[in-house]
Amino acid sequence: MKNWAKLFRTYRGASVYAGVQGQDISEIERAAVSAGLAFFKVDLSQAATKEDFLRAVSEALSFPAYFGMNWDALEECLTDFEWHAGKGYVIVLQAADTFSRTAPDEFKTASSILKSAAKFWKTREKPFYVILI
Repeated sequence: MKNWAKLFRTYRGASVYAGVQGQDISEIERAAVSAGLAFFKVDLSQAATKEDFLRAVSEALSFPAYFGMNWDALEECLTDFEWHAGKGYVIVLQAADTFSRTAPDEFKTASSILKSAAKFWKTREKPFYVILI
């Protein structure tokens, strides 16, 4: 099991990680909050389409009203966070396997955008972690 508390204390490991199915998400949340990072949990159990995924993410992360419900807008919001300034960010995508099975191409695109956002924040020395469960 990954030592989330240790990982979240630095920006150096900013990336997308696979969590363990059935893992206690509250443990990840405690580690994020302890490190002073904003924590978001996105429930993807009902995400069967790109639109479902974007809606779930935008609601859980409280994206601004101008969010365009498309991939470019997702990347823009994930590399901005102007509406939720913080020391860093931890996003747990719960039931990510559901979305990956029902919409594999869209899941691949979403994963690429999430990895790109992590790389963006890493170059700015700001923690940004996405955990797929």
